[in-house]
Formats: sequence, structure tokens, C-alpha cells
Amino acid sequence: MTIAEPTEQERSPRHLKKVALSGLSPERSLWRHPEGPIWLGVLMFLAYAGTAVLVPTLPLNLAMVDGVIFLLIVIGVVNMSRRGSAALALWRRCMPWIFLIVVATFIPLIGVGLPAWALSSTARLFGAILAFFTVLHLLINAPRLVRFATAGVAVGWLVTVATAGFIQAGGERATGLFANPNYTGHFTVLATLVLVWQARRRWLQAVVLLLGGYVVYRSGSFGALAQVAGVLGLLAVRRLGRTGVVTLMIVGSMGALVFLLVATTASEPEDVDELTAQEETQIDLGVGFNQERFDRSRGSRMHLWAENLELLAAYPMGVGPNGVAHRDLFDDPREEIRHWAHADLINFMVHRGPLGLIGLVGLWVALWKFTLPYGLARLMFAAIVVAGLFRDTVHFRHVWLFFALAIAIDYQQQRRRGPPGDDTSAEGGGGQPSSRAGVAFDPVAPSVGTGSTPQR
Repeated sequence: MTIAEPTEQERSPRHLKKVALSGLSPERSLWRHPEGPIWLGVLMFLAYAGTAVLVPTLPLNLAMVDGVIFLLIVIGVVNMSRRGSAALALWRRCMPWIFLIVVATFIPLIGVGLPAWALSSTARLFGAILAFFTVLHLLINAPRLVRFATAGVAVGWLVTVATAGFIQAGGERATGLFANPNYTGHFTVLATLVLVWQARRRWLQAVVLLLGGYVVYRSGSFGALAQVAGVLGLLAVRRLGRTGVVTLMIVGSMGALVFLLVATTASEPEDVDELTAQEETQIDLGVGFNQERFDRSRGSRMHLWAENLELLAAYPMGVGPNGVAHRDLFDDPREEIRHWAHADLINFMVHRGPLGLIGLVGLWVALWKFTLPYGLARLMFAAIVVAGLFRDTVHFRHVWLFFALAIAIDYQQQRRRGPPGDDTSAEGGGGQPSSRAGVAFDPVAPSVGTGSTPQR
């Protein structure tokens, strides 16, 4: 069956939301079973559980779980091409920005060729983006698959908590089953966010938050702290004009995290008196958060950002994907990987030039417009984007998979709260989510009383 080209009205964010809230009609359902087949649920479970084990063991820097993700991509592409869905319409809306990123990826390689390091970086990025759209297509129309995916997240989270939080004891930063402790912290924040949102009991939410926070602490990841700061920042914005203990806790925690992050990117001491004053105030918060690491990190990101941006003068269209780590671009004897800028926006501009940066920002805006207000996806989006200011995370597979799951959770929960096709539902009118079984309760969504005007 051929899918007709959508009109401009059908491409609008509002129309896409209404289509996603309505779901597919019975004659165009994904499978004979309206909630999706068990075997596909098992694949979804394995994909999300496997995100906790992203140790590269295959060519092109791939992991074992990428084989399962590849199967989901193939299934999703075939199903989208035959039946269509809101995810396919979203893909069409995002396609100009993705095409711009593709062009910006290959322009810098014209004089270099297609080395393995460039192909590896390119395959991981576009594979992750393609996985987002195909998995979103499968999840958004099949409630059973969302439950399998959430169960996979829970298993991966438990494995990470057990290994990074308790088995890997000692003074070193915990990695869990990841190759890098920063991945551990990043994964834990996103997984904790999903599980807290899906938990039906407040005591269970508290336990998940406590254990997740402990693993983030053990990982010693500043990027994970940035994620938490992004979530708290969006929660604080949602509570503007409201007072209470919860608001004070949110704003206070966000302020403390922002202060810590700024302290790690401040300038280095310029004289002996300044250095002496710093040594008199020693900070030791445990694993990864101590004075020695603060001193080592202080000023390093600012230096890396300036160092990378200087490359644009010689390479205005970028140095190619992963080029900073593998091309001989610097004079000092440090490893090339040590020159990597810890920021998504700077990395994209240095590796893919201004065109790549425009494509990335355009893609972010398009995805943000598709998310529902006061939903899990916007909290996760804030965590991902803010972390991207301090880390290069846009190529992480678990980022795109978790974001797809968050969007699917929001739309399925919104369907339960309002009739399909209702304008208030489509716009995410801001109504308080029901606390009945199967529907998450958002403590920061504004209440809408009977007969009140929906908030826009």
C-alpha cells in the first residue's frame, strides 16, 4: 500500500499530536493482536535491558545489543512503510534537518575518504536516530510493547545499581557494566526518570530515587549532575508562581547543582595566592567529587571548547565525524582523544561545521514540538539537552531509545485521560493526570478543576 504524501496541515505539530493520540484505526493496526505480539515484546525487552551493557565487542565499535536494535529497526521500517503512523509523519517533518546533518557529515570527508573511524561514528549516530523513529512507531501504537520496554529498563537499572552501587565498592568511580563511568551516570539518570514516572506507589518512587541517586554519586559524573539540574530546572519552571516545601526543594537542589557545575568549569588560578586560597578550602564529597578532581576539571572544559573552536578557522566545514580523535590536528603530544570537546553543540559544529549544528538544533526543536506539555518526554528532553552542554551524548543509543519510550508513555497515558481526537488532549491541556492504576501521577502538572478553561 502506498502512503500518500501529507499536506502542510498534516505536517503541523498539532496534527501530529492528534494522530498519535488517536492511534491507528483497527484496519491499519500493527498486528492481529491490538497490543502487539509477545515475540516483539521480548525483543523490545532485550533491547532496553541491553542498554545497560554497552561495552563495544563488535566491529565499528558496536555492542551485542546493537544486533537486537537492528532487528527492531528492520521490523519498524517495514511496518511503517506498509501502514504509516504518527512516527512516520514525524520522520517526514524531521527529514530536512536529518538530511542537513547527513550532508554536513560527508562534506568534510571529501578530501579524507571514508576511514573506519568516520564510518563507525556515522553508523552509531544515524543508527541511533533511525532506532528512535522505528521504535517510537512500534511503542506508540502497542501498549504491551511499552510494558515490555519498561520492564527492560527496570532490569538494566537493577543490574547497574547492583554492580555500580554495591559490587564495585571502593574509592574508584563505579562503571557498572559500561566502559566509562560517565555512561553509567547518564544511563542511571534516564532509567531512574522512567521508573519513577511509571511507579504507582510513592514509597517505590522514593526507593528508586534513593538508589538511583546513590549510583550517580558512585559514578562521579558531572554530566549526570547536569541531567538532574535540567530536570529540576524544568520542574521549577512548571511550578512558577507556586510555593511550598516541594518548590523550595526543587529550586534549592537545582541551585546547588548549578553552583557545582559552574565550579568545575571556572578559570584556573592565575597566581600563588589564589592557588593557596584554594588549597586551604579542601572539598571531599567521596568518590569522584573531591578537591583533586575539581582542580583537574577546573578550566579544562573552557580550554577544550576554545581549542576545538579554533579548528573552525582552518576547517570551516568541520573535520569530519570523530576527526578530532583520529586526525593529526594538534601540535602537543597529548592523545588526540584528550582534545575531544565535552559538549554536543561544539562537537557537532567542529566535526560537521555550521550546517551540522543547524541540523541538530532544528531536529531538537522538531522533536520538542512533538512532545506533550507536562509529560515525561519533556523532562527527559531537558535532561538530555542540559547534559549535552557538558558531555557529547547525542550518539548514545540509550538516549534515543529512552526518549522514544518516554514519548510513547506520554501519549498512551494521555489517551486514557481524554477521548481520542479531543483538542484539549492533543494539546496536553495541562490537566492533572489520574492516579488510577496504570496511569502515572505527575506531582507538578497544574490542576484543572471542573468547568475550568484548559491551559494552553
